[in-house]
Formats: sequence, structure tokens, C-alpha cells
Amino acid sequence: MTSQAISHDNRLRFSRSHEQEADRIGIRNLYNAGFDPADMSGMFEQMLRLSSGSQKMPEFLSTHPLDENRIADSKNRANSYPDVVHIPNPEYQLMRERVIMHYSGNPEAEFEARRTRLPQLHGTDASAARYGMALALLKMGRHVEASENMSVLREQEPTRITYVLLEAEVAAAAGNHEQALDLLSEHLRINPGNHPLIMAQAATLAKTERYSEAVAVLEKQSTVRSNDLHLWYELAELQGLAGNISKVHQARAEYFICIGDFARAREQFNFALNLEEDRLATARIRQRQDYIRELEAKFYR
Repeated sequence: MTSQAISHDNRLRFSRSHEQEADRIGIRNLYNAGFDPADMSGMFEQMLRLSSGSQKMPEFLSTHPLDENRIADSKNRANSYPDVVHIPNPEYQLMRERVIMHYSGNPEAEFEARRTRLPQLHGTDASAARYGMALALLKMGRHVEASENMSVLREQEPTRITYVLLEAEVAAAAGNHEQALDLLSEHLRINPGNHPLIMAQAATLAKTERYSEAVAVLEKQSTVRSNDLHLWYELAELQGLAGNISKVHQARAEYFICIGDFARAREQFNFALNLEEDRLATARIRQRQDYIRELEAKFYR
């Protein structure tokens, strides 16, 4: 029994030593990435509260127990770093609003909360709230009101791409596809090659069943973003709608290469070879199959 107790104590000390080292590295990484290292102790405190009382202990805490000493240690380590000055990031605030609205099951309540707060807000906080209101209105199908809110934002910053994208999205949802395409084309002249604008342009073209044009847009973009799995996924869908079955398989193959599923990529290229009659296209497919074999030799030797 004594030897078992000593062994258990040694394991605990070993585990705690590793946790201290992990915390030290984690705090350093937080600071180097521009985050406030004091947030780690705040997270620990929240996790400790979750594990107390009648609440179910998270599985993480069963193997990585928290106590006041660990929290105090993380606070002391964080205090050894200089203060982090947070500069408001408008794009972060806007993307946060988009994520909230995407997952919200009650856009009406989200809209009212922002409408009520808006008179007390200023600067980027006010812009983010209005942007969130426009997103909520779009989700509710109130396109005219959503457009009115976007007009206010565009007057403040007419070239902010995030605003342009939402205004085009609202116009397309209201059935004004040409207006949306004109807006996207205008800003692609200002920002040639901008990926979000290009993806929005292709999506809008697809909504008007101009599949061949949408395919051409994404095929061109694939030459500069060959490792973008989302692009390949969308391109495969559009190739199917455009009736280009061989190219559906080719785009799917590129998607599978991006996620490291070489067997399925090879299978898709074989499907394409059985359909393809163009000699140049056939040569390209065989070249990509050789590339898959090189990847397999590199990663699975």
C-alpha cells in the first residue's frame, strides 16, 4: 500500500509539473499572439465555477483538475508580462455580429436588443450594432429595412468590403440580382482579385442560373487559390449545375487533395478520365494523378 501511495504521489507531481509547464507556454503564446495573458486565469476561474456545486463537472476537469493554486500561479505569470493594449478592431466586431446572427434562432430579439442599445453607442460599437440589425432584418426577410441600415453604414465607409458584401447579399435576397452584380463588379474594379467579392459574385451569378459564368469566375480564382477546399467544393457544385460532369469529378478530386484523402481524389480523377475526350484535359488529369502519387510517397512512405 505504501509503495502504491508513493507511486501515485509521484504521478501527481509529474502531472502537475507538466500542467505548470503547459500553462507557462500557453500564457506566453497568448501574449505573443496579442491577447491578454490574464484571460487564462479568468478562464480557469469560470471552469472552476462550472465544476462546483450541483453542476456537472466537465470531462476536461476530471483529468486536468483546477485549484486555487493553479489559478493564482497563472495570475502571477500573467502579471510578469507588460500590459496588452487592445485597439478596437472593426472587422472583428462585424464578423462577431455575423456569427451571432448566423446561429441565432431569434433574429427578432437580436434586432430589438441592438435597436434599443444603438442610441447609447458610438464609433465602431454603433457601426457593429447597426450591421447586426441589418443581418437580423435580412434573416427576417425585411429587405427594405436591411438596405436602409446598410445605406447608413455605406455613407460612413463606402469602400469597406464587408459592407459591400452585405449590401449585395440584401439586394440579391430581394431579387435585385443585377443591382448586386453591378455593386460587386464596381468594387472588384477597385479591389481586383478580392476573394470574398469574387465568391459573392459567383454565388450571385448562380442564383440567376448563369452557371457557366459562375464557373468561369471560380475557375480563374482556383488558379491563385489552389489549396482552397471551400472554393473547390463550390466549383464542383457549379460544374454539376452547368452540366460539366467531367469537371465535377476534377473539382471533387482537388477538394479531396486539399483534405488529404488521396484515394478518393484518385477515384474522382479516374471517373473524369472515363468521361473526358479532350486530349489536353486528359493530359492534365494524368499530371494531377502523378502529383497524387508524389504526395502519397512523401506522406505515407
